[in-house]
Amino acid sequence: MQDPGESAKRSVLVVDPNRFLARTTAQALQAQGFAAEAAMTATSALRFITAKPFDAAIIDVDLNGRVSGVELLRAMRELRPGLSAVLTTGGDQDVEIPPNVVVMRKPCRIRELVATIFREDAA
Repeated sequence: MQDPGESAKRSVLVVDPNRFLARTTAQALQAQGFAAEAAMTATSALRFITAKPFDAAIIDVDLNGRVSGVELLRAMRELRPGLSAVLTTGGDQDVEIPPNVVVMRKPCRIRELVATIFREDAA
């Protein structure tokens, strides 16, 4: 588990088209002392990332729209080059995952997400 003093300094954007998953993941991160926000679309995620300097993002690979989670991650990293990120998936995706990007299969435990995303700041 993260040191509470350290986690309070970290902010995480959770992007998942499933409103329940996005919000409950953000709430679980908040309960561990992180500043967390939930976005359900790529558009809202980009609004968040331009308005606030998030330390990390947890992004579903399948955003049910024109943009995949991989494409969103690329766009977010253009705006925030040092952004740490983990992609999540509930199934097999027909998307090419960039090298050095961690993909976790849902359901994910919050502790595992936190440990993965802040491990050497996930590339």
